[in-house]
Amino acid sequence: MFNRQNSSIVFRKAIPHYDKIITTKSYNVNEYYNSGARHVIFTNNAYSESTHKPTSQPPNGDRYDISFIGAQEDDRHNKIVELANNLPNRQIHIWGMWKWNTNKPSNIVMHEKFLADSDYARMISASKINLCFLRKVNRDLQTTRTMEIPACGGFMLAERTDEHSSLFTEGEEAEFFSSTNELIEKAKHYLQDEETRHQISIRARERCLSSGYSNKETMARLISQICEE
Repeated sequence: MFNRQNSSIVFRKAIPHYDKIITTKSYNVNEYYNSGARHVIFTNNAYSESTHKPTSQPPNGDRYDISFIGAQEDDRHNKIVELANNLPNRQIHIWGMWKWNTNKPSNIVMHEKFLADSDYARMISASKINLCFLRKVNRDLQTTRTMEIPACGGFMLAERTDEHSSLFTEGEEAEFFSSTNELIEKAKHYLQDEETRHQISIRARERCLSSGYSNKETMARLISQICEE
């Protein structure tokens, strides 16, 4: 909400009037206090128990090598192009409305639509590797995909941040990258290592359940905390 395109004068003026403000952006906590907030609570993102769950049958029986579901940004665009160029025999599927001003690698398959609800969950379950990029304009350290991909039983290859590392154990419940080269190397490795990829996906789903990352459990904690205070 401190991204100018998401905010407004009315919102900023209203900040001091709320008893509690809850945010999933850790860096927003001090920004809220500096804007006159009374009390700010940070919480991680969460997933929907009814929607984000494994599906046994991929749509049309298809399996996808690498998938990304989301909007276009320069950083993720550039990384995906490099990934495609270094994996010429593997297809990368993208769901979203993207524009290509340069030649698109032939192994990038565009699906010009947004996925939601059960369609979104099915596609994650049907993908060998699910990319989790963070929105740079929002300064994200985690995102809704952070929880939704593992909750769907998907293998997540995400940007490395302190928050991601605290939510899922690297190499056991998810995989992370800090550079394009690391992204490429890990994608190559896990496309070949199906058994390890499968075990990581299982443990990631178990972590979601054991750590209470669902919407229901997250809301229960927040309501309990607010009532106690």
